[in-house]
Amino acid sequence: MSCMKVLPLNLNFITTPHLINNKHNKSVQNQKSVEFPYAGLSSVYYSPISFSGDSSYALLVNDLKSLNDMHCPYCGTKMLSREEMKNATAAIDKINSVNDLFKFLNKYEECVNPRFKNVVAVVKQTGYANFGSKPEEVLELCSKKFAEQTDNALKSTLDKLELFRENFDGSDFDKMLVAKYQKVLTKIPEKHNTRRGLTKEYFITIKNFRSELQTPEKFKIYGMLCNDVRDAFCNESLFIERFDKNASIKKTFLRNLLSYSKSDVHTVIEKAPAGIDNIILSCQNCEITNNRINRPNFKKEAYFTHVYELCREALNGNLHANKAYPLLLRNNVIKSYNNKLAPDNLQSDMRILIKDTGISVPRYVEFPLTDIPGIYCASCGQKTITHDQKAQFYDEIESVETMPELLELFYKYKEFVKPRYEPLLNEFSQNLMQNPHIRESSMVKSLRVFVYKNLQDTLLIGLKNIEDLTDDYELTSEQSAAFRKFISKANTLSLNLRPDTIFPIDEYHEMLLELTKVLKGELMLKVWDNAYPPVIEAYSLQLPLIPMQTVLYKGKSTMKIMAETIFNRSLATVDHLDPKYKYSKRRREEGTNQFPENKNRNLVVMCRDCNSKKSSTSLNHWVKSHPEMIKNMEKYIKQVKQLRKDKVIGKSFDYYPYEVAAQFAKFTGIDISTSG
Repeated sequence: MSCMKVLPLNLNFITTPHLINNKHNKSVQNQKSVEFPYAGLSSVYYSPISFSGDSSYALLVNDLKSLNDMHCPYCGTKMLSREEMKNATAAIDKINSVNDLFKFLNKYEECVNPRFKNVVAVVKQTGYANFGSKPEEVLELCSKKFAEQTDNALKSTLDKLELFRENFDGSDFDKMLVAKYQKVLTKIPEKHNTRRGLTKEYFITIKNFRSELQTPEKFKIYGMLCNDVRDAFCNESLFIERFDKNASIKKTFLRNLLSYSKSDVHTVIEKAPAGIDNIILSCQNCEITNNRINRPNFKKEAYFTHVYELCREALNGNLHANKAYPLLLRNNVIKSYNNKLAPDNLQSDMRILIKDTGISVPRYVEFPLTDIPGIYCASCGQKTITHDQKAQFYDEIESVETMPELLELFYKYKEFVKPRYEPLLNEFSQNLMQNPHIRESSMVKSLRVFVYKNLQDTLLIGLKNIEDLTDDYELTSEQSAAFRKFISKANTLSLNLRPDTIFPIDEYHEMLLELTKVLKGELMLKVWDNAYPPVIEAYSLQLPLIPMQTVLYKGKSTMKIMAETIFNRSLATVDHLDPKYKYSKRRREEGTNQFPENKNRNLVVMCRDCNSKKSSTSLNHWVKSHPEMIKNMEKYIKQVKQLRKDKVIGKSFDYYPYEVAAQFAKFTGIDISTSG
C-alpha cells in the first residue's frame, strides 16, 4: 500500500525544516498489507514523507489534525481530532455498567464508521438481553458471536468454492487450479491456533490463487472468496488487543472502534508529491482502505461538506499555516477529477474565503446560461434553478418547522418541481388532510409504503409487457432462455422489495444489459422502453425518502432531505448535445487536450434530472424516446435569443441559437425553427 502518512508533530517549539525532518526520519516503513488491511490500527506504522524543507506543510498538518467537528470527505463519518480522541479514551475508564456503555455509544454514535454500525447494534442487543451484567461480560459474549461469524464465513466460502468448482466452465488449467487450492484452503484451519494467523494465510493463499488463474473473471472469483471472510474478521478484530495484553476487553473494543474514525492526513493524488494543496484529512478507515478522490464511487456530497467545514475553520482562524488551504484543496481535487466535480452551491463561508484570499474557484464548464434564473430545460422544457436559487431554497427548507409549512413551500415553488414527483406530493398532501397532526415518522413510513406499491406495480406491469412482446416475435432458443432468466430474476427482485430499502437499480440495469445482448433492432428498443424508464421513474420517487448518507444532513429531518432532493433535480446543468466520450479516442490519438465538444454550439442547459437520465446517450436515440425535446429546443432557442436581445448575455451568443440548431440537425436530421 503506497498511502503516505505523517507523524503527529509537537509544535510547541519553534519549528524548523531541520527539526521536522529529523523527527520524521525516525519513522519506519509502513507494514500494512493490501490483502490484509484491517490488521488493527495499533499495528499501523508511518512511512516517511518528504517535506522538501517546507515548515508550513508540517504546520498545516498539525492544524488539520487538531480540527474538531470535521466529517470525512470520503464516507461522511464524523472524525475525531487528537483532543477528541483523548477525551473519548479518558471517558472509557469511567464506564462501569451496561447503562454507561450505552450512553458512551450513543454519545459517539456519529463517529462510528458505517462499516461497524452492525457491530454496535449487536452490542446493544446483547446488552439489553444481559442488562444486569458487567460491560466486560457483555462484550465477551459479543466477541464470541463475531468469532462464530468468522468461522461461518470461512465455512460458507469453502462451500461456495465447492459449488463453483462443480459448475466452473473454464480451461482445464483453471479447473486444475480450483481443485488444488480447494484442498489447500480446506487444510488451513488445521494449521493455526490463532484466528489472526488463520485469516492471514487464507488471504495470502487466495491472492496466490488469483495470480495463477487465467480466466478474465478471476477478480470476481477473488471477491467471492474474500469479501465475506474479510468483513467478518474485521468485525471480530475490534475485540482483539494486539499490544497491551493487560487491557480489558471494554477498553480494547471501544478504543479499536473509535480509532477507525481518528482524523489522519494523506495525499490527494497518490503519485504527486505531498504539499499544501495535495494533502487531505480523512478518517483512518478510509485512509487504510486506500480511498482516492478519483475512485468511481467517490461521494461528492461528503467531499463538499468537508470543504465547507474547512472554510468555516479557516475563517475562524483555526488554519494558521494557510488560510487558503480549503480553496487550494478544492481546486486540486477538481483538477484530478478531470474537472468534472461541480459543487451543488457555494456556501457563504466559501464565498467570503474566496473574497479574502483572492483565489478563484474553477467550474466544470464556464457556461453563463446556467447562472440565469428560469432558463428552460432543452429536453423537458421545465424552468431550471441556479446554484444560488438552490441555496436559497435550502435555507427556506431549513427554516421550516412543521410539515404543513413544508407542503406550502412546495406549492410556492411548484413550477420547479419535476412532474415525476407530483404523485408523491399529492400523497403527502392527502395524508396531511386526513391527519393534520401526523408525526413525521408516520408520514415517512406512509410515503415509503406508497412508493413501494408503485414500484412493485411498475415492475409487474413491465414484466407483463415483456411477456407480451415474446409472443409477438419469433425468438431463438438463446433469446427465449435469456427472457426466461430475466423474468425470473425480476420476479425475485419484486418479491424481495421492502418499503424501507432502496431498489437495486444497478442490478436491474445489469440484468437488462445481459438480456439485450442477445436481442437486436426493434425488439431490443421495445424491451428497453417497456422495462427500464417506468422503473427509473418509480425508483426516483424512492431516492428522496431513503437518504444514503444521513450523517451529511446532521440535524435535518427526512422530510427536509426529501424536499432538498426534489428541488435539486431541477438544477441547471450543462449538457453536451454530442456526448464528450466520443472525443476521447481522437484526443488520445492526436495527443491534444483540446475539447471541441465544449464549444458553445455543442452546449445546452438541461435540468439535472434530464441530464442524469440522458448521460452519454446519443442525441438521435434520446430524441426518438423523448420527442417532446424538439418543441422544447425551439422554446429554449427562442428564450436565448430574447436574452441576447435584452443584453442579459454577451455578444458571444449572437450566433449561438443558429449554431445549436445546426448541431441538433446534424445529429438528429431534424430542422428546428429559429424564428421568433
